[in-house]
Formats: sequence, C-alpha cells, structure tokens
Amino acid sequence: MANPPAKVHLVMEALGVLFGMTDLSWGALKRDLLSKNQLLDSIKNYDKDNIAPATIKKLQPYIKDPGFNKVSV
Repeated sequence: MANPPAKVHLVMEALGVLFGMTDLSWGALKRDLLSKNQLLDSIKNYDKDNIAPATIKKLQPYIKDPGFNKVSV
C-alpha cells in the first residue's frame, strides 16, 4: 500500500510510538512494523501494564484524536 487511508496511518503511527520507533513515516512503519511476520503476536503480547510514562505522553495526541477509537473504525 503506497498511501494508506488516514486512519490506518494513524493506528500504525501509534504502534510505532509504542514500539519505540523515532521515524513514523509510512515507509519506516511498513519496513519496521508491517514487514514483521510477528506483528500481531507482538501487539497481543505487548506489556500494556508497564508502558513508560514518556511513551504514554507521546501517545496523548493519538488518544485525543477523535478518529482514533474503535467505534469510528
């Protein structure tokens, strides 16, 4: 996918933040996240109870985005 829908890119950016990526461009997200065969397992096994406060702070713009909720997808 050369240019994903905005909501797909938004979700992938948030995953990039969770996985500590600094480059959140679509090319980097495809290369570093989507190309991994174990992405779904990595998401399922993510230690959501121990997210660093700095990461939570970086996620705030995504959490506050009205398009970033499971109801609107």
